[in-house]
Amino acid sequence: MYLFKQRIYIFLFYLMVTSFQGECGSSLGVCELTGDLSRYPAAADLPEKLLRRLQFEHLPGGIVPVIIEKPQCDSCIAIVCGEIETVDSIDFLHMKISDTSRSNIEQKRFPLSSYSIDDIVDLEILKIKSFLERKFFVKVRINAIPLDCDVYLNGVRVGDTPTELVLENGNYRLSLEHQFCRVYRDSIEILPGNDLDINATLKFEGYQVKPFLWGSLLLSAATAGVWITEAVLHDQYLGLKKGSPEFNEYFRRYETTNYIRIGLLNSAALSWTVSWFISIKNRNLKKKLFSSF
Repeated sequence: MYLFKQRIYIFLFYLMVTSFQGECGSSLGVCELTGDLSRYPAAADLPEKLLRRLQFEHLPGGIVPVIIEKPQCDSCIAIVCGEIETVDSIDFLHMKISDTSRSNIEQKRFPLSSYSIDDIVDLEILKIKSFLERKFFVKVRINAIPLDCDVYLNGVRVGDTPTELVLENGNYRLSLEHQFCRVYRDSIEILPGNDLDINATLKFEGYQVKPFLWGSLLLSAATAGVWITEAVLHDQYLGLKKGSPEFNEYFRRYETTNYIRIGLLNSAALSWTVSWFISIKNRNLKKKLFSSF
């Protein structure tokens, strides 16, 4: 009863995965074994064991394993087949991994007297993952100065630098972002069998100091203008009779201009101090981010 339920669950899972693959269109086909299984009946369960193990493996590109009856599958990106054969009185499991066009085929023989079924499954998984990564995907190693830059591919964040990605063939828009640096942008082309190393150096920007510098210059220029006006008013009321209406009017203007000049002068001094403080902070920050390279 238990074996019957187990096979039902496997069948239901197979239907679910097959229907799912009809949408995503990228799967790994696992064929049933062929050849004489009478001497190694345990080997008959190898495809199902391999399927169950592959379900818990991180296959590149989100490829999903499925059981297929024949080595033909329109939605499969690659196919794994196995055959029991005898060479010089020694029984082997002859494993083949190929793409659907059969232009890329890799083979491996496992002597059944030397390996258990579980050992063969482990070795097959290593072989399958290596084949998929080399034939259909590329390792892209991304390094950047400074460290810990956000990595975006086609606008989607995929990690921090340094990082290693396994990507499918195609063109990608790469962006590297850091809080204190200018965004690095590039277009990369992924070709099969060619691992790619990307080493980028971002341009340091640091904390925004330009608004304070422009503000300091404007406040300094305004202070100079008011200072000149104050001096002119001072000369004008000095030549008038003290206490006269004209004297009082020019003196009132002089006092107002004097207060404005003091306010502008203090504001300019504060703005220049803030600009100097931010510049020192940026210098120390740049040294911290880039000095170790």
